[in-house]
Amino acid sequence: IVRAGGKSVFHCGDSAYFDGFTAIGKRCDIDIALMPIGAYDSPSGRDVHMNPEEAVRAFADLGAKAMIPMHYGTFPLANEPHHEPVERLLMEADRLGISDKIIIPEEGVGIEW
Repeated sequence: IVRAGGKSVFHCGDSAYFDGFTAIGKRCDIDIALMPIGAYDSPSGRDVHMNPEEAVRAFADLGAKAMIPMHYGTFPLANEPHHEPVERLLMEADRLGISDKIIIPEEGVGIEW
């Protein structure tokens, strides 16, 4: 967790889903969670990568105010189609009624929070 200017950012890194996200969320007030959503369709990555639905679940467990997805779409890391991770992420967030908490920055463009 990085804290600066009164805000906090949780960088998940490479992680599979686990129930410890709830405990992290209880200990830390997280403004933005950077959650991995790609490289899930790979035999070697299944134990260390979340699929988009698991990333949304982990984000909800953390209780963060906003989520920025990462680790997808830049170059092929696994077998999933280039567009699929974001599509699945948005479908799951919409299903759970939290689409307004998902921030998908345009590549190469900064955001202010």
